[in-house]
Amino acid sequence: MRDVRIRLLYPSSARPEEVRAAIQGMERFRAYGVLHDSAVLGDNDRTALRGVRNGKAIKRMITSPDLVVGYFDFCGDVSELVFTKDIIPVGLTPSRMSEMVGEEFSTRREPRLGLSRDVTGAIVSLFRARELATMSADVTVPPFRNGIEPELALKSIELAVKHELGHVFGRTGHCEKDGCLMQANRGFADFIDRFVREGLDFCGRCSSTISCTVSRMTLQY
Repeated sequence: MRDVRIRLLYPSSARPEEVRAAIQGMERFRAYGVLHDSAVLGDNDRTALRGVRNGKAIKRMITSPDLVVGYFDFCGDVSELVFTKDIIPVGLTPSRMSEMVGEEFSTRREPRLGLSRDVTGAIVSLFRARELATMSADVTVPPFRNGIEPELALKSIELAVKHELGHVFGRTGHCEKDGCLMQANRGFADFIDRFVREGLDFCGRCSSTISCTVSRMTLQY
């Protein structure tokens, strides 16, 4: 039996308050017995990525200037399959993040706040939170054309991390219960209005799913 661990990985460009917000989201999982730490990606990446599942893949995602993500991006290369690695990564990226969505006769990019893969890892973009908090000129998301309070921007990072980790720890799909953090959202404005302003948390059923998943992982290690 071994501990279940998650590690926040972030670039040096991440602001201290953004890192603290992400760590606060990870802290919620202590209630389920999940331990966490954090590391900056820089000159000593080998230390930061030691023991991390698919560390090279998550590093590529974090440092990509044009991040188009998919679930397959969490898969590491062959060299990482040689060793057993138990630490689940949570990445922060300053890049605008989008997912390529296939439609009949075309594909389009769908903006993403975060993406995750069960028991593999998660990544959250800081781009939209920064854009709205600084009232960037290209903000086009009503009703936030005049920006949002910095506290809400940071809270959005915390809740995005919590939501994606909920998927990592067993909550496949989205919850249909009003007031649950694992509901689907219709974009950043909806996420701020319904999730962040209300300070949502996991409903009882989603919380139970997460707890059971962590317990199984503890026994499997």
